[in-house]
Order: sequence, then C-alpha cells, then structure tokens
Amino acid sequence: MGEEGSIAVLMPVHNAEAYLREAMESILTQTFENYSLIVVDDGSCDSSWSIIEEFQDKRIVKIRLPESKGIVNALNTALDVADTEFVARMDADDTARSDRFEKQVAFLESHPEVGVCGSSINMIKGGLSCYVRYPENHDEILCSLAIFKRSFCHPTVMIRRSLLEGLKMRYTDDYRHAEDLSLWHALVRETKFYNLQEPLLAYRVHTEQVSSFCKEEQIRQTRDLLNRTVPKYFPSLSAQTRNDLLTLITPEKNPKRDDVKQIDLPELYARMEVANRDDKLAEPEIFNGVLLAKFLEAVFKRYLGFRNTAFVLVRVLRKNPGLFLNDVSRLFLHVRHHLPSVGAR
Repeated sequence: MGEEGSIAVLMPVHNAEAYLREAMESILTQTFENYSLIVVDDGSCDSSWSIIEEFQDKRIVKIRLPESKGIVNALNTALDVADTEFVARMDADDTARSDRFEKQVAFLESHPEVGVCGSSINMIKGGLSCYVRYPENHDEILCSLAIFKRSFCHPTVMIRRSLLEGLKMRYTDDYRHAEDLSLWHALVRETKFYNLQEPLLAYRVHTEQVSSFCKEEQIRQTRDLLNRTVPKYFPSLSAQTRNDLLTLITPEKNPKRDDVKQIDLPELYARMEVANRDDKLAEPEIFNGVLLAKFLEAVFKRYLGFRNTAFVLVRVLRKNPGLFLNDVSRLFLHVRHHLPSVGAR
C-alpha cells in the first residue's frame, strides 16, 4: 500500500482542449496536497497534449498514448502506475471544488468501513447550473444501483486502492461505455458506499461527451449489464416482470416508444415493492423511497418526454421541493392503493 492518506488522481484525456486547463488547475489548487495527478492522453489529435505539457508541477505524471484505445484502457494505464492509499477519479471537462480531496480523505479516514466515497454535484449545461443530489448512505446507493437510478457520479469518486488490488479489479472493456456502472456492481457487495451531500464537483454537460455520441452502444451495454445484475438483486422476479423493469429503466432515445407506454407503472411499482420484501434487498422504507423517485422520473419521461427532469423542474424544486414531492408521492400512492392485489410476480 502507498503512503497513508495519499491519493492518485486518474484523469483520462481525449480531445479535451476546451476544458482541460481549467480541470487540471482545479486539481492543482486543492487544499489537500498529498496526491499525484496521473494524466493519460488517449491519442488526442487536438492541442490537449500541448496543454498538459504547459504544466510543470512535479505532482503531475504525464502519459501519452500513441493512439486512442478508449477510456477503459486509459484508466487502467493510470491505475498501473498508482501507488497510493486512495484512488480518485477526475474528468478532463469538469472542475473540482478546492476542498474536495480534503473532505473525502477526512471522511474515509474516519469511516474505515466505507471503501467508495463520492459526492453530489453542481451540473452545468450552457448558462444554467443546478444542484444534483446523489443518494447518501450505502442502502440508498444499493437500491439505486439495483433499479438503475442515479447512484454515483463517476468523476467525484474516491476509492480505497486496496479494494481494487484485493479483488484484482480493473475497468473492463466488456462495458467500455458503462465502465463505472460495472465497477459499482462489482464492489457494492464488498464494501460500503457513501456520497457526501456537498457538491464537490462542477459537472459539465456538452455535446462532445461519450454519452452524447456513443448513446446507442451505451444503451446496449447498460441493458446487457442490468440483465445480468437485476436477477441477483431480485431473484424472485418473474421473467416478464424483469423484462418490464429493464424496458422501463434502460434509457431510450425516445422515451415515448410503444413498449414503454404499455407498461402498467403502478402495477410494476407494486410488484417491485413485493420483490424487495421477499428478496430483502433493503428496508422497505428506504427501498420504496428510491423506487418512488425512479418511477416519478419514468412518469415524466413517459408522458412528457423529458430526459433530464433536474433542469425542467429546477425552478419548482427550488421554490418548495418538500411540498412538490409530497403532493406527487400522495397522488402516486393513492393510485397504487386502488389497484387489485398483486399476485405472482
């Protein structure tokens, strides 16, 4: 194990000239100083490497790959040279708050049972910025992973490197556009997860992201991964109910498509409540809260076509989030409680 309290920051870079300098500066101005920044240029054909070369800070490890082999290879290349107690992720188009590492290291050192620590974020899209909350404790995160709800923001995460070594964990090309989700499913049974609720990262949304130009492949890989993991979380689900759930939770380019519209949402909601009770994934109060939030998102996508309700509802939620969510929750549960009793799943 590396020096106690030390961090290796993994930053893969591919044609990131527009935001790279700002991202690197946000790391180099951290209040916590015991770290190295491992920057891997994944065969960029813009000025990214020149920008990296401008920085002469001794804490930077610079690696230039002759050709692009993707983010998974870049991350694993960085992991191969990391020799620290903690590994932190950072993207080349985001900015970290100056006290991000100080906050995360302090939490991990005082909570030895937690192996993965992320945070909430400020999401930036054009001129709009909004706070996006990520689930806080392990059970919330576990439930969120099980039904593909927001669980971790990958570039906010700090991980105990011993976990990756002990399990011989690496990012996998099997899910090269869902590499983070694959890692969370592999680690969630091995350690405790936690998200600090402060927004320690400004996450930028733009058209050059992988999620923008590799969307169809990302959808395919995500569905394949979920098809493998959902039965492990909910072994009691029937094949039909599992298929309905996968159809609902896998992101689609067109959320109004017919097979999504045909799903009886309250009925599926009730079946998932029963499955959690039988399979004992988490306490019902925790699971039902996560489930309701996920289905609320599904309702907006299904009937209104909103892909990111955070921006659509930001003004309403800022004014009175408690009243809004309380009214929607009561309405949803009122509808569900008037359904016939749920039979076999």
